Amino acid sequence: MIALLSALISSTLFAAPLTLDQKEVTDLIVRLYSHTGNEFEGGVINGKFSREKVCDLYKNFMIEAVLIKKSGYGGCEGRPSLRYPSLGIEDIAGPYALTPLPKPKITLPLINGDKAQIEAIVKRSKFVDVGSRSVYFLTKTQVGWRIENALTYAEWPANPDPNADCKCNLLANPTAWQKAYLVKYEGFPN
Repeated sequence: MIALLSALISSTLFAAPLTLDQKEVTDLIVRLYSHTGNEFEGGVINGKFSREKVCDLYKNFMIEAVLIKKSGYGGCEGRPSLRYPSLGIEDIAGPYALTPLPKPKITLPLINGDKAQIEAIVKRSKFVDVGSRSVYFLTKTQVGWRIENALTYAEWPANPDPNADCKCNLLANPTAWQKAYLVKYEGFPN
């Protein structure tokens, strides 16, 4: 299923063949969105809530530095606004969750050495009142590409008024290359 989704995304969105790094980054984000809300946001793996197993799941996608670990808390805390920033946890996981979750449009990744940036946009639909956008910043590690930061917009398209609240959040403080991207492409102050 993941291979079919990846092939479909690759053939429909990108005219030129992808480089190996672009394919790996795209595949990672396709896999990120292949998980149900109960698994990824709710922490229910194989029918049981497991902080440890959800932490292992997150490590397949993110570097450890962005995982939320609390003292005396075995495992990782969820990231409910990472994949679907315009949806609440009740829309993503649990008995009243949207099924299936909306499929995002995934853009062509920008690769610069061991750094990458890729976007996932969820459009408004009859089930989703507000579109959203997640911009993922990745780094190539010894175990493959991993998310090291994300900029999420709870409303997309964003309000064009520069004085309006962008309703956006960063997962972590931006590094120098991420800040350069934010200033150049997102209109953030320098």
